[in-house]
Amino acid sequence: MNALNLVVNNDSFFKLTGEVTIAGSTFIGKEFKGQKVMTVEDLMTVTQMEKDAIKSVIKRCDTLSTGDYIKVDGDELRKIKEIIKLGLVPNCTQPINQFAPKIVFFTRNGLGQITQKVDGGRFLWEALKREYFDVEEQPVFNVPQTFGEALILAGQLEEQRAQLALENHQKEQLLIQQEAEHETFVDMFFDESKAISIGIFAKITGVFGKNQMFDYLRNSSVMMQSNGNEPYQQYMKHFIIRGAYNTPLLKCSSAKWLLGRMVRDNLISASKKEWCYEEIKAKYSNDLDAALSAA
Repeated sequence: MNALNLVVNNDSFFKLTGEVTIAGSTFIGKEFKGQKVMTVEDLMTVTQMEKDAIKSVIKRCDTLSTGDYIKVDGDELRKIKEIIKLGLVPNCTQPINQFAPKIVFFTRNGLGQITQKVDGGRFLWEALKREYFDVEEQPVFNVPQTFGEALILAGQLEEQRAQLALENHQKEQLLIQQEAEHETFVDMFFDESKAISIGIFAKITGVFGKNQMFDYLRNSSVMMQSNGNEPYQQYMKHFIIRGAYNTPLLKCSSAKWLLGRMVRDNLISASKKEWCYEEIKAKYSNDLDAALSAA
């Protein structure tokens, strides 16, 4: 979560908590009377759905009750608009429609129900909890008052920077090692010509749908953001490009590689990885035992 440059020190009534990025889409976090909340527009952003579509999803949530959402209008809404008007830096995206006669805030419990009704809801809800609801507010930065305090702070910041650089280097080396291990791994069950569509792979993992799987691959820098979902050169070996539209298919021999990345990104467990791999092996392998177990 990236802190916004705000100039308003609000009380517990309403405040903006910062930018929140979910799968490449960013909205501005909000806290109303001590609760982190989201609006319909925020849901449109993170689900990439049109307003009528997300409203239809909300209407299907027949379990929503008082406490799952908060209607705001009148003096309270005017106060919120004034806080936003005074608090945002120039050219900052408006987090709430300034002309709306009323707004609805959805609480954590309500959003937990709504997200389960959209494609890839489990992945979306886990991301919202991780990146928004369970993120603690950062303490206010204290400006050093003396030269000695400034030196101490500079040393602490340099130590933190060095530690972060070390951690990033270790993660990078681990990823390189995993890639190298895959290069030497000879999968006895598949040949290099066997491949499955991204949609089928997504369905087997059960984490999210085809489009969100492509989003995940793009946001993980496996595929390019443009150019028809083409894999980057270093990952091209895991895919086969087929058809008039150059559709990327995942090689069955690389299923374990992609499942491993999903485990590392906390999308699936290690046991779920093995289960998914066995499913792929049973359905797409020439191995007799695997074929018989799928019969």
